[in-house]
Amino acid sequence: MKGRIEAHHDLRAEPIALVNFGPSLNDTWEKIREFKFVMTCSGAHKFCVDHGIVPTHHIDVDPREHKIKLIGTPQPTTEYLIASTCHPKLFDFLIEAGCKTKLWHIFDNDEHGMRVLPHGEWAITGGCSVGVRTMTLARFLGFTDLHIFGMDGCFGKQGTHAAEHPNKPRADFILDYEGREFHTTPSMLEAVKNVWHELDMMKDVKATFYGDGLVQAMSRNYKRQEIPGVTFIAFNKPELISAEYLQLNKRLHADNLAYGVGGGRHAPLVLKLAKSLSKNGEFVSILDYGCQPLDAKILTPTGWKRMRDIDVGHEVIGSSGLATTVVGVHSPGVVQVYKVDFTDGSSLIVDGNHLWAVRTQNHQKRRQPFIVKRTVELIGDLRWTNANPLKWGYR
Repeated sequence: MKGRIEAHHDLRAEPIALVNFGPSLNDTWEKIREFKFVMTCSGAHKFCVDHGIVPTHHIDVDPREHKIKLIGTPQPTTEYLIASTCHPKLFDFLIEAGCKTKLWHIFDNDEHGMRVLPHGEWAITGGCSVGVRTMTLARFLGFTDLHIFGMDGCFGKQGTHAAEHPNKPRADFILDYEGREFHTTPSMLEAVKNVWHELDMMKDVKATFYGDGLVQAMSRNYKRQEIPGVTFIAFNKPELISAEYLQLNKRLHADNLAYGVGGGRHAPLVLKLAKSLSKNGEFVSILDYGCQPLDAKILTPTGWKRMRDIDVGHEVIGSSGLATTVVGVHSPGVVQVYKVDFTDGSSLIVDGNHLWAVRTQNHQKRRQPFIVKRTVELIGDLRWTNANPLKWGYR
């Protein structure tokens, strides 16, 4: 499955209806028709579709197979945001139906959870129930005006849900809140507590609750607790290699069958890096300069030095602007180099495979990302102008 959830960095002005599957949904569902954006979870999808309301979004996190039945008939215009914890048959069900399906991950802050999170993909925080996570997912998609239906946290006239549900609660008790008794369960009550925590975390979100239940009763007394500093609701582990760089490597291998052959000679350098990591417990930043002449200058904490004078154990200034220790030095042998002149009067001598992150003036105006090109590719992009015989259109 190729689809992945993406953050919406610009806030949306439109409200969104978040539809849970609690019993009060039977009393409030007609109000949902007023909303352009509707996000359902669990059995609320089938409930809404059966009542003539097609959700714009649907989310699920439960690993059990019965979620397929609770979805009912998939809708071609609905975007299904399915957590990687869900049953594989649910993914097969939606993909075979031709649905727009996107994957996301539940945030896990322990060491193993961070390790297994795929690079470039999103892990979303949230509470212990899929209903609470509709709030977090909505904010992740840019919505701040949340209108919440069927989030009750207690039993209702129809039981624990608005319609038939395969799971029956094993334990329940009576909770007194402001002189009123609510029939609930430990798991329901834990989800109720999570509601207010998640709202505290999302400082720019406003939530309106519909229906009559424990959550709705508590919402009337809710006051946001100020959490100092910056809060976050999602985590993204950066890609180790960009899509552009991946394509570049494919082209390099296709153009030159000898490219990359003999990588085993770098094994000592890799072992030194691993040893450095385990010893210092720090991340190591590596920048591939390509090939430069031995008399090229390298900035160090004590001033400029020539490339030929740099050795293992020396310190140089890294891309972060801080000193970093050289753990390996190797030479590619004799290669052809090129002198690149810049409009500020500076210049640089590099080889044909040196990588450049560039974009044109039009790309910059349109806020389009940089693209990665080799020196030899940039040479092919040189253009003639009256002011300057040879000029690049890149910046």
